[in-house]
Amino acid sequence: MNYPKRFDPAPCVLGSRGFSSGKHHWTVDVGDGTFWAVGVAQESVQRKGQFSFIPEEGIWAVSFSNGQHKALTSPPDLIDLNSPLKKIQVCLDYERQTVAFYNVELQRFCAFHIKLEIKKLLLVDKMCEK
Repeated sequence: MNYPKRFDPAPCVLGSRGFSSGKHHWTVDVGDGTFWAVGVAQESVQRKGQFSFIPEEGIWAVSFSNGQHKALTSPPDLIDLNSPLKKIQVCLDYERQTVAFYNVELQRFCAFHIKLEIKKLLLVDKMCEK
């Protein structure tokens, strides 16, 4: 079946119905996954066919692949960490239009703090290979 709000073919999960005001934070346990991305997406993000996890396509995220953590900006920025991320806290401030990513285990900032241009945001996770 073809569901318009489902990502296809990417194995992505929307973790909320969306936010259009306020401050929100949530923790994502990525464990020992070998490939993952965690972030927020505009409600209008493309969900069918090929797309990239980049701000130009309405997704602000961090990822882990090929042994490297990255802030998925254009171009991607490597995140220099002493140890692999296991739990990530995503902090969204809708009024200030910012999103930040924190290393929960070390209780410190780990990625970028960026300005968003948004209407409604959804939590999005892409998990592959464990």
